[in-house]
Amino acid sequence: MSITPQFTMLQVQDYMLKNIERYEQTILDALRRTGEKAVAYMRSLRTYKDRTTNLRSSAGYAIYKDGSQVGESFTGSAEGVQSSKAICMEVAAQYAPSKGFLLVVTAGMEYAIYVEAKGYDVITGGSKEASKFIKDRMQKIHRKISK
Repeated sequence: MSITPQFTMLQVQDYMLKNIERYEQTILDALRRTGEKAVAYMRSLRTYKDRTTNLRSSAGYAIYKDGSQVGESFTGSAEGVQSSKAICMEVAAQYAPSKGFLLVVTAGMEYAIYVEAKGYDVITGGSKEASKFIKDRMQKIHRKISK
């Protein structure tokens, strides 16, 4: 007496690919929400006087998957957006993995580091908030998948 499967290997493969796509989409959504939270936090800070509005408007993020950009959010002054995008591309060129995900959050104006050095929060708080949020989201995703 033999057991006859009620499915084909193609069906198994299709099932696995759909689950992988769903898992990757969940990760991308978590990264997108993390980027949005970080940028909102950075823009809400009032620890410094943003005379030109370029520094606050240079807050943005980009998401990379397998070395290619798959999402971004940059809004504000043309100078701030241009600067932030350039930094994201530079960071991604150094750190984007050939396999996997990367979220780059920026304060794109070149003088952001000097404002931070004077003790004002430009990106540090947003980075910490993003780190806490993504760790929490990834733990929830892991628990959900592990069930």
